[in-house]
Amino acid sequence: MPYRLLADATVLLHMAFVAFVVLGGLLVFRWPKLAWIHLPAAAWGAWVECAGIVCPLTPLENWFRARGGQAAYTTDFIEHYLMPVLYPATLSRELQWALGGIVLLVNAGVYFVLLRRRARGLATPAGRAANGDGDPGTVARRRKRGHNPLMRAMLLDSPGRPLRLADIPRPTPGAGELLLQVKACAVCRTDLHVVDGELPDPPLPLIPGHEIVGVVVEAGPDATRFAPGTRVGVPWLGWTCGTCRLCLAGAENLCAAARFTGYTRNGGYAEYTVADQRYCFALPDSYDDEHAAPLLCAGLIGHRAYRMASEHAFGGGVARLGLYGFGAAAHLLAQVAASEGRSVYAFTRPDDTPAQAHARGLGAVWAGGSDHAPPEPLDAAILFAPVGALVPAALRVVRPGGVVVCAGIHMSDIPAFPYSLLWQERVVRSVANLTREDGEAFLEHAARTPLRVDVVPYRLEDANAALDDLREGRVQGAAVLVPQP
Repeated sequence: MPYRLLADATVLLHMAFVAFVVLGGLLVFRWPKLAWIHLPAAAWGAWVECAGIVCPLTPLENWFRARGGQAAYTTDFIEHYLMPVLYPATLSRELQWALGGIVLLVNAGVYFVLLRRRARGLATPAGRAANGDGDPGTVARRRKRGHNPLMRAMLLDSPGRPLRLADIPRPTPGAGELLLQVKACAVCRTDLHVVDGELPDPPLPLIPGHEIVGVVVEAGPDATRFAPGTRVGVPWLGWTCGTCRLCLAGAENLCAAARFTGYTRNGGYAEYTVADQRYCFALPDSYDDEHAAPLLCAGLIGHRAYRMASEHAFGGGVARLGLYGFGAAAHLLAQVAASEGRSVYAFTRPDDTPAQAHARGLGAVWAGGSDHAPPEPLDAAILFAPVGALVPAALRVVRPGGVVVCAGIHMSDIPAFPYSLLWQERVVRSVANLTREDGEAFLEHAARTPLRVDVVPYRLEDANAALDDLREGRVQGAAVLVPQP
């Protein structure tokens, strides 16, 4: 009896091994380190079938049966249901080759998908967390084994889905990088474009957020620009090659290899983040963490758009400036323009009287819906609202030689419009990203001329609520995530 039981157990083991060879690749999606066991097993299984050799489990089972005096069974469950699967009577060399091919094809497909996902981000700490490292059991095991300390982060698993709060390993700074404890991270409309899938192919899972105020906790090798304990800001532009024609010409914002915080590298919707020291900014001491965060995109991209509008208007300077979409960027830029003696005209969603009142309170001489015309022609207009239909609307109210600047990273399609709107040397141009020079110039201005930064704070775990409020236009000023200590 013991030998017969051992023989039956061997058959069960054999069946489990065959199932693991064929389907075990699927388990690697959940436990990546299992690949170190599955790949040799799959290779062995394919070799057995293709070479026509006998698996060692087969003679082991036969030895147990011989020792037990049971050469065959007539009504046994294992013999009737499992044996025909492992040892079919019609098994031929052609069938063995086909089975070996199936093993190879199935596992090649599984590992192709797995490697593709890892290349898009699942090899990162955040990626491992999305594959289960954030569950309580794994968290406890990590602590016991002495892995990197854990942090909370909001993860984007798939565009169009809500962010997910997870405990993941704290990142480690590489050469030239800083580990920052995030003190505040503003919520930008660009984050909405990433989360809603309007910006293509982010590595998933992803930690969004690119208006980060943090304190240096640790410096990686060769990172000497900021000492531990220093407060720094991290913007959208997170890395460039520094060697291409555009970078060398001072147009690093257009570098084809550029990486962007919160989009192509992890951002600030977390308790800690890593940033390249070369793309971090010293921040004015006159702004606390919550009020400094919006300066890092709303302020910076607004400043670049403002410079484009001021420099490219023809036939006179820019005395009358229109701002379409009065949100985080416009509420800062309105103050900058007013401080320089320009008249600001604010355009909001139709009937959005709170936003219009907000604009007037910050110095706008006129505020109305985007479906209304201002009382006099504009010298320039900046579009922060990502609505393509506003381009011809702005052209209609801009004087000859004036300029319309599209300041967003994404915009709905621009409808056809008559050439007469563009004629008389009006200009339509876009703004893409920002340069470090833009950042330094704007932050110097913000230090010299204090700006009123209106913020609505949210807890880190309430990031989805902040995004929803921004999407629906319920935020006056800037939404800011504040991780709780």
